Amino acid sequence: MKKKELKTSNIICIAILGLLPALAVLFRMLYDPTPVSLLTSEWNDELFYFKQVEAIIGYGFPVGYYGFNESHALSLSFAAWSPVLVWPWVVLGLIFGWTMQTVFIYNLLIYVLAMLAFGSLVRPTVKQTICLSIWFFAFFLNIRYIFSCMPEVICFSHLIVFWGLMLGYFKTWKRSYLGWAIVLGVVMTFMRPYLILFLVFPLAVMIIMSRKIRRFIAVVVAMVIFAITAFVYYLLNHYLSAEYLMPFFYTDFITTFFTDGIGAGIHHLFGTLYYKGKDFILYMRDAFYIDRAAGIFFCIYVFMMILAFIQCVSEGTEIRKKRRNPYIGANVDRGPFFCRLYMLFASFAFLIAILLMYKLTEGSKHLLTFIMAGVMLMIMKEKRGWASGLLMSICLLYFGMYHAVGNAYDFGIPVVTEESEARYAYWKKAFGDGMVLDLSVVPSYKNSIIWEFADDVDGESVTTDWQMLYALPKGMGISCCWEYTDDNFDDLECRYLSMPVGGDIEQMCLDRGYRLVGRDERLAVYARY
Repeated sequence: MKKKELKTSNIICIAILGLLPALAVLFRMLYDPTPVSLLTSEWNDELFYFKQVEAIIGYGFPVGYYGFNESHALSLSFAAWSPVLVWPWVVLGLIFGWTMQTVFIYNLLIYVLAMLAFGSLVRPTVKQTICLSIWFFAFFLNIRYIFSCMPEVICFSHLIVFWGLMLGYFKTWKRSYLGWAIVLGVVMTFMRPYLILFLVFPLAVMIIMSRKIRRFIAVVVAMVIFAITAFVYYLLNHYLSAEYLMPFFYTDFITTFFTDGIGAGIHHLFGTLYYKGKDFILYMRDAFYIDRAAGIFFCIYVFMMILAFIQCVSEGTEIRKKRRNPYIGANVDRGPFFCRLYMLFASFAFLIAILLMYKLTEGSKHLLTFIMAGVMLMIMKEKRGWASGLLMSICLLYFGMYHAVGNAYDFGIPVVTEESEARYAYWKKAFGDGMVLDLSVVPSYKNSIIWEFADDVDGESVTTDWQMLYALPKGMGISCCWEYTDDNFDDLECRYLSMPVGGDIEQMCLDRGYRLVGRDERLAVYARY
């Protein structure tokens, strides 16, 4: 009877975890039933992700070039980010279709499946389930990213399942769990290179858990998997990624050692950490004064690391005491402890990488994946894990209630408006009538449009109303240009141009007699030939 009750309790807890994303969406709809729309979102990366997925589903790859300042990948036509990052959207889109509304449904489905998988693998207790539920709702960015076309939910879900597999492995010792964790680590590396941190851990566990005779073979296998993964990512990045407007990673802290010597390299390394560290602290201060999103993320991240450090010290001390007890020492399970310890190490390593290699504003949102999955891992500590989860939830609730509300750009959910729907209908027709995809040779600049990011209009810089580019024909490539078009106007390669109405770029189009594709009060699109 007791065993049956335990099994029923586990099923209920797993079901609750799976329902959390759906409940979050339901609560949002009850609070504000206005439909969500990408057309009013200010996150312009969403346009690139959405249109590339649309093109992959329709043609296998975009038939026009994606890039920046007319850059393009050496092979095919993807933008600067790995196409592997969007693989769940592509799979679901191929099965059920791809629209500006289905992307929200797919995000929800991906999250539901990830939470169900985590629950099934770790079998949380009732107390842990309650704490996980509180944490999920406190993490106010969950609902924002579900209602977006940013791949953050995909990243959250992958890392949540990864830690579920590792905890499940140490709970059941099923080698298949460790194998799938390695596979997931490889996939995550292809998605975003810094996630290779989570490939190292299961490979190390594989080596440690191998018998002495087979350990050498395990080391060789691990090295081969790691090397092949890194090499394949290099190929993906080298051949399938377009050059970005600025470097993705700054590596001068490494190259200085070779160009200027060891002394200069050390000086540059610690100098970078010092000055970027000062900026990091200023961003954290701005979280309280001007509701700066990057600062909010940094504050939450640092608080998580402090709690994780305290938890690991406490858990390590408990394990040492138990190991000294001759009656229970042999039965101490240190696997979950090492999971949490490695997550702390990975979080610290990535923070250093942010300081050394990234722009702080660009790198800050990548911390969210570590935060979401890291806190779930902390909660799963059997003794007082709930305390860490509740403290993190309080931290998130504070920022969500008192600071995120002041930053509509980063935290506000975009909703449908009559104006955006009417304009989208106009541009859908204008692009349908005025644009023709040339499929004779693909990819091609004939199927590409310049998205002039901003232009000078009557002495004032005006940002292009890029949201209407969602109406572009399926497969069309987009090249985002910044201070490039006017300097290279007579040497451009893209067939189409989009720009603010009444600016310098539009006047140049008129002077050269380019054909008008469409024009409303804020956006103009012309065809060069």
